[in-house]
Amino acid sequence: MPDDPAGKRKLRRIAEKLVDAALEGHSWAIQQVADRIDGKPAQESTVNVKEKREASDWTREELMAILAKHVKRDDEAKATAPSTDSLN
Repeated sequence: MPDDPAGKRKLRRIAEKLVDAALEGHSWAIQQVADRIDGKPAQESTVNVKEKREASDWTREELMAILAKHVKRDDEAKATAPSTDSLN
């Protein structure tokens, strides 16, 4: 049970062992403690756009291919989504 005092004691012991390992200089433990205190750093991503095109620059075939790809993704998502019939 999560509110069990024995469970809290076990969690406390685990946390103490992590801190001990960090104090001993184990880099993995130091990183774990830092992640808990400061939070993990945000991941940076870079997007490069090689060619900017206006909507009128696309051919009908290109637009239909993009649309078909997105419709397929939506259909796959709906097929794997849980049914909402049981919620009503």
